[in-house]
Amino acid sequence: LSGLSTRSVLRLRESVYGHVLRLPVAYFDKAITGQLVSRITNDTEQVRQLFTQVLFEAPHRIAALLAALAAAAPARPLTVARELTKQFESIATRPAGAWPAHLATLPHGERGEFALVLHAQPPAAVPADALPPAALHVLDTLLAELPLKQAAALAATITGLPRKRLYAEALRRRGEAGDAGDEGGD
Repeated sequence: LSGLSTRSVLRLRESVYGHVLRLPVAYFDKAITGQLVSRITNDTEQVRQLFTQVLFEAPHRIAALLAALAAAAPARPLTVARELTKQFESIATRPAGAWPAHLATLPHGERGEFALVLHAQPPAAVPADALPPAALHVLDTLLAELPLKQAAALAATITGLPRKRLYAEALRRRGEAGDAGDEGGD
């Protein structure tokens, strides 16, 4: 499974970079290169976290691996299986942050063969009134080229969402103060 997730994210990253390389040169006059690279890196990392990772670790390195996972993703569920298919097989799942302390309490804690399953990152809770990511992408694209009011109106036509909501979001994204209600009705 870990090879599949690595290859999938690699293909995604290559596809995105390929797309960026095919963009017209004029695009880079407006885009900030550092933000572009950062956005691509962060977005592909978010995709990578959606995958479950399977790891195999030697007994003399298990404590260090568990400590690293606890530091990197303390709330992410981690299943640790020890001595699979043997008489003293054990399998347990708990948050990654709890494993270093738990390993210390196990008899013969660092002995045996270990297989670990780092479960997929659960999706972040999205507020009920949040705009869909596709609508935000449309709005951002239009805001880069059009005045705020025109961008919000066109985004409403494209997405079918209320113009007032898109206008309020456009104001927030542009950092402008004002009353979204002044723009007009839907």
